[in-house]
Amino acid sequence: MTDNTPSVTSVIVAYNNEDTVGECVESVLGQDYPKNETIIVYDEGSTDGTERKATEASARYSENFKLVPIPHSGRSAARNVGWRSGAGEIVFFADADDLYERDYLRRAVEAFTTEKIGCVCVTGASLIEGRGIAPRMLKLYSLVQQRARANSRFKPTWAWVYRRKALVEAEGFDERLSQAEDKDLFERVIGLGYGVQVVDGIHWFHRRPSSNAAYFKKTFTGGVRRIPYLAKHRDYLGFFRSTGIVWLVAGGLVLQLVFPFALASMLVVLVAALAYRGVSTASLIWREASNKSELLIYPFFTLVSHTVSAVGVLLGLVEYIASGLGHR
Repeated sequence: MTDNTPSVTSVIVAYNNEDTVGECVESVLGQDYPKNETIIVYDEGSTDGTERKATEASARYSENFKLVPIPHSGRSAARNVGWRSGAGEIVFFADADDLYERDYLRRAVEAFTTEKIGCVCVTGASLIEGRGIAPRMLKLYSLVQQRARANSRFKPTWAWVYRRKALVEAEGFDERLSQAEDKDLFERVIGLGYGVQVVDGIHWFHRRPSSNAAYFKKTFTGGVRRIPYLAKHRDYLGFFRSTGIVWLVAGGLVLQLVFPFALASMLVVLVAALAYRGVSTASLIWREASNKSELLIYPFFTLVSHTVSAVGVLLGLVEYIASGLGHR
């Protein structure tokens, strides 16, 4: 490294992450990139021991480390507090339940080859915990993502490493959003004329829910929280894609009143879609899948997952309209 090497501000946002924030901090501070100023922003609304764990980390790492407590205000606001509290030319946003390989920052910084690069998408994989159906299916999903990237089917729609100049111009995260806020920031930075670089491979691990109940709860909540993003971008197509399964079933039931075979036709379409998903998944990860029988379950799991998310989106729409935000 030389004196011209860009400095990095790593922002870790923690909310109810008592069990994971310590490991995350260790992985961020253990980077092989020396110019790393680390800021942990912890939400004082946490109901577990997040504050204690964050304070312990602060005591162990006093050099180039800052602890910033904030009132409960959401992760977008917390991230904005974090990057504005630092001085690094490059800003890395970390989640307190993720783990990062030692080369993450170095590889990310190296990808900022020109001033026109505003952000870098560093790819990773899922960290699977638990033995239920959801963790097993999420493991397959992670394999599908990895194979899709290897087959050049990956086009980045998010990034967690940004040039500070681009963040300033984009005015950071939209604090009205609590879901898809990363995609929103990415799109605004690209819209300003900046480019994106991709660092492929597995350089970080994202923890997935370790039980069926936790997974479907998170899926449902994510659907509810997605409406503000869809409304902001007037993404009507995205709304209908997100809720397509509900409209398909509802349409089949209504048409059944007029056309006797409407429901049967809907079921045929659904079975065909499941078969296509199963075949396409198997073609991608047949060799990597340790339990081939799980490939039969995977299409049905994704169907249930999409349905749960769709119901969440519809509920989110009702709440959004009832709140009056839809008229602003």
